[in-house]
Amino acid sequence: MMRRILAPRSFAAAPFVLLAHDFPDRYQLAFFTDHNSALAALAQSEVDLLCTGYTETQRFSGGAPLKRVCTYIWGLSALLVRDAQIRDFSSLVNHDGQLLLPFTGSPLDLQVRALFKKLAPQRTIELVNGEIPEILGRLQQGNAAAAVLPEPLATLLCEAGKAHRLGDLAGLWASAFGDVMTPQVSCFCRSDRSVAGDLMSDIDRAVLKLTMADEVCARRVAAAIEQKAEIILSALPHVIFSLPEAAEAERLESRYGKILDSL
Repeated sequence: MMRRILAPRSFAAAPFVLLAHDFPDRYQLAFFTDHNSALAALAQSEVDLLCTGYTETQRFSGGAPLKRVCTYIWGLSALLVRDAQIRDFSSLVNHDGQLLLPFTGSPLDLQVRALFKKLAPQRTIELVNGEIPEILGRLQQGNAAAAVLPEPLATLLCEAGKAHRLGDLAGLWASAFGDVMTPQVSCFCRSDRSVAGDLMSDIDRAVLKLTMADEVCARRVAAAIEQKAEIILSALPHVIFSLPEAAEAERLESRYGKILDSL
């Protein structure tokens, strides 16, 4: 069967870029820019699968609940600083500037606030929300001390000399809560028919290719999401692509949910 897939033009689309290339008779990938429209398309069965942030579908309120097919990205973002003299987390939290985060209630916003609540409850630095273009502009202009951004944007800024990587969020999360992997990007459906057959094994193979940072695959992904291949190759080691066993995925998702619920 042909599966119609919607994804943002980002690493969230990466496994399905590969599948659409390898199996054009089974996978058709399209990109979205408006999340509400993408949710509506899935609700109205205009597409079979939607790839988006793990917590993004909490905004969905139309009809039967969406079903999570799988979570396949478990680490995606980095903590960036403008000043290379800020060399560690303790220096950052005691800074008198601002740390920029994506919009209020976004997956990254929730994760970073949980992280700071655990590691730096008495922080000096101010957490400020903004849209991604605003965050990029302010950090590059030196109007903020730090920002949290997803890949490949984080690598793009670092390679351009506009920011310095203080650390990947996965490593900071592990130091606070023990688990390196946290659910970041999932695939959702409305109908069990969408996940029948060989979907999971196909996703598993695509994820494996991405973990190997294969240059051919990286170039394919780069072309699809309109980034330079060199940036994608540099960013891939900072992204945790994985398709854990169901029991382990459930454990990680449950623990992550409890931490966020405590905010």
